[in-house]
Amino acid sequence: MELEFNEFGQVVGHNSDKFVSIAGAIVREYVPVVIKNWPSVDDSKKIELWNFIQQRFNVNDCHQKMAFQCMGTYWRTFKSRLRRDIKRQVPSAVNRKRAIALLRPKNITSEEAWEKFVEDTLSTDFQEKSSKFSKMRSSQKLLHTMGRKGYSRMAHDLKRKNPNITGLRTTVWTHGHLRKDGNPINEAVAETLMKIKDYAESISDTPVENSIRDDAVARILGPKRRGRVRGLGLGVTPSKIDGNTQSSEKVRDLENKLQTQSVRMEALEEKVEALLKLSQNQNKNVEDMSSRAFTP
Repeated sequence: MELEFNEFGQVVGHNSDKFVSIAGAIVREYVPVVIKNWPSVDDSKKIELWNFIQQRFNVNDCHQKMAFQCMGTYWRTFKSRLRRDIKRQVPSAVNRKRAIALLRPKNITSEEAWEKFVEDTLSTDFQEKSSKFSKMRSSQKLLHTMGRKGYSRMAHDLKRKNPNITGLRTTVWTHGHLRKDGNPINEAVAETLMKIKDYAESISDTPVENSIRDDAVARILGPKRRGRVRGLGLGVTPSKIDGNTQSSEKVRDLENKLQTQSVRMEALEEKVEALLKLSQNQNKNVEDMSSRAFTP
């Protein structure tokens, strides 16, 4: 299957939903959750995953890093959901051991490894960490409404509808926090969107409108943690933005130079054409004079 990539190497457009589904299924099937974390997955296993992706999609080696970033995210999400399901069995199931055993993925062949994973999930230390992160998530009020689509695919759709769109990140973030009926998902989002809208209007048609450091999203929400960019999707970093901006500026500069060169060439061609016409007229006049001179 063919895939489309944006300027940051993210999968967008046609078949992007199939990539998400297939990559998620592959990583769930072939990478056991008993592995400590994604960086601990063997390189040989990752190459195996990459081969599966290549068998299903038309991708090049330059897309490998992006694919691993996506699969790492899908794997961590699956692992988190499995831990949550294990914890839910503790107070409710009569036969807790059997209920937990039924949750065991088929790629975990070691009984000992599975029991260790369950024990770690139900340990006091892990429960405390889990509770801490749960409180942090519950305190988040700016909830998005994108589901699996994500910012990158939404940005692609918006640019496809309006190729000349400005303030893209602000527009994407706004759309990503509205319900299908166009209303904000909650009061906190409504208040934030109003502030973003007011600031966006104040910088409309200015250079900072498209700046990740000074646009409306940056000014109202503040910077995200180091190395991340809010509202543009997985894998986008400030350095990528800067590199893309510099590349775009170089392209625009080159286009301007080519345009200037083209105008000069057209002017030169007009001069040459005028000189040729002048030369032809002069030759014709000479011929006419010569003809009259030899007429009896």
